[in-house]
Order: sequence, then structure tokens, then C-alpha cells
Amino acid sequence: MRLSLAFLCTAFVLSGLFGCGLVLQGRTQTVSILTEPPAAAGTFAGVPFEAPADITVPRHRNGAVLHASKAGYQPACKVVWLKRAPFLITLDSIPAALGLLVDRLAGTWPGQYPADLKITLEELGDQDQPYRFPPDDEILAAYNSPPPRHRDLCQPPEPLRVWTAWFSMSLVSVDRPTQPGRRYGQVERVGNITREERTFPKFGYRDANISLTVVPVIDGIEFELENLTEHSEKILWDEVVFADFDKTSNRVMHAGVRYLDRDLSHPPSVVAPRNLLKDIILPVNRVVEEREGFVHRPLFGSLIRQCTGETEEQFRRRTEGLKGALFSIVLPVEIAGVVNEYTLNFQIESVELRTGHGCPSPEAIAAQEAIRRGSW
Repeated sequence: MRLSLAFLCTAFVLSGLFGCGLVLQGRTQTVSILTEPPAAAGTFAGVPFEAPADITVPRHRNGAVLHASKAGYQPACKVVWLKRAPFLITLDSIPAALGLLVDRLAGTWPGQYPADLKITLEELGDQDQPYRFPPDDEILAAYNSPPPRHRDLCQPPEPLRVWTAWFSMSLVSVDRPTQPGRRYGQVERVGNITREERTFPKFGYRDANISLTVVPVIDGIEFELENLTEHSEKILWDEVVFADFDKTSNRVMHAGVRYLDRDLSHPPSVVAPRNLLKDIILPVNRVVEEREGFVHRPLFGSLIRQCTGETEEQFRRRTEGLKGALFSIVLPVEIAGVVNEYTLNFQIESVELRTGHGCPSPEAIAAQEAIRRGSW
């Protein structure tokens, strides 16, 4: 087959009238175009379409611009390059590059665009304005310019929006021993939890031995435990368990523990009679060591979608999929020498997605993920 092509092209090239690109590939090509979402309208190489569509476009450029737009979405464009055919270019070069000259003058350089093209549009926010792209010639010229002028004009100067997820957490129930003086006895579930609305809701639980106030925050669970007995009480940190969303059990750390010591044994916290303790429970599996130091990831899901690596739709599905998710904290409290296990059951009750303009810096994202104590 290649020998016959070589013979055919060589014959036409030697005639001085044709090049291999013109003879074997013609002046046009059929391209299939898809858009996400469907039914977007646009142009490719100047030929209009409404997706999905099969259109015939001229092969008269080294590259062409694919445009798409739809009401309610940010317009999009991208440059599509002609994929050259080295074998035909080699034949065109025999002899004295006569075929290359003919193909160049005819606008039929050997090569083709990809047969299938797809372009994705992002939804417009309530306050977003559709972006206006430069003319196609200017977009292609910017691509072909040497650095530092070389740039992609199909990309807006900066991403127009960034998603932020805000989660509302609830303490839905507490499992407690029915006989506080006996460990591993029967357990009952208590659902009469008090709630105080604020930026992060505050939940309260109370029995004859403890009064517990908890606030689920971004990084962990802040709590205040009041000892209601005449004896000292102890929180046994080595036995505190964070039962994650995937039902795995994990160690925790708390305020005052160094990151380097997070996997070591932690001494109990002693609460004097009629006194209280304020602290925070931080799952150890959320602590990671990066090049810049230790970082504590959010307790439940990502807070900010970075401008690269994840689309807005992917971020929306991932965060909204957390609604209704459950996790628990097993909090062993030693009372009068007997360990009483309290299990605090939490649930994500809602997810609010907000948008803003511009792109968050890595420093801003890291700051959102830092450990912070809230005010009481």
C-alpha cells in the first residue's frame, strides 16, 4: 500500500501540479463534535455547528479554533492542531520539496485534524459575565509567538469562579452506659440533644456525671466537658476513637500534642470535681506531613476547589454526596475508677455551595486547613 502511495504521489509531484496532501487527503475533512452540556452551538475552522454534529471543514490551516457557547454557560474555545502525516511530507519532499511547495500554496499540507472533538462549558454564576474571546487569527498568532508572548488566549486571564463548600454538622445522638458503675454493660441511645444556633452550632448533652458541650468545626470537634461529680474524672486519650465516614477507626490527638508525637501514647486529661475541661479532638489520619510542614486536613471533605485538577461539577457532586454521612467519636471517661464509654454520633445535615471570583492561592487553601480554636 505504501509503495503504491509513494508511486502515485511521486508521479503527481514530478508533474509539478499536485502535492501528496492535495491528492490523497483533499481540501476538506469530516469532524465529529460533542459538547458538554449537549446542544451547544459554535464554530470550528469557521464552519458553524450545533452539537452533536458531523461537519466538513477545510484543511487550510496548521491549526484551527473550536468555539462553543450556550445560554447560562461560559463560552469556551480551544486550539486544535493539524496532526501532520510524516510519510506524506517525506514523499512531498522528493524531489527538491516541489510537492511541499504545491501543498503549501494550495493550503493542503499533509495531515488531518482529530476525527472526534469535545469541548466542555462551565455554568455561569449569578454575577458572572460571559467572556469574550479574541479573533481566531489573534488566538493562533499568540500560540505561535515565541516566549514570553506565547500564551493560550482561549483561557480567560484568570478563572472567573471558585467553589467553596460549607457543611452543617449535627450531633444527632449519644450512646451511654445504662449502668455508669459497670464497664462493658448495656448501652442506651439518647437523642434529646440541645442545640444553640451560631456560626458553628453548639450541641449539649447532660447526665448525672457529665455535662458535655460540643462544636463540630472545620478541623475537628471542639468540646467542653464539665465534671458534675464529687470525684475527679479522666479522659483516656489512648482509647478515644474517631470512627470515620468509611467506618474505619482512627486514633486522635488533642490540643497541646505535637504533630511529631501524634502516634505516641497521650496521658489522660484529669478534670477536677465540679470543674470543666476545654479541648479539641483531631483525627490523626487527617494530619499529613508535606514539604512545608505538617498540615491538618478538614474533618469532612474539601472546603475549596482549587482552580486546577477538578471541575466545578466534580466538586459539586463530591461535596453534595457527603450529605447524610455519619461519623462517631468514642469518648472513654473514667468516673470513680470505672471507664464509661460515651459515643457521640454526628451527621452532615446539609452542604451549602458558594462561589467567588478569582483563584485561591495555595497559601489561602493551606490557611483554611490549619487548626484553629473557635471562641466560646
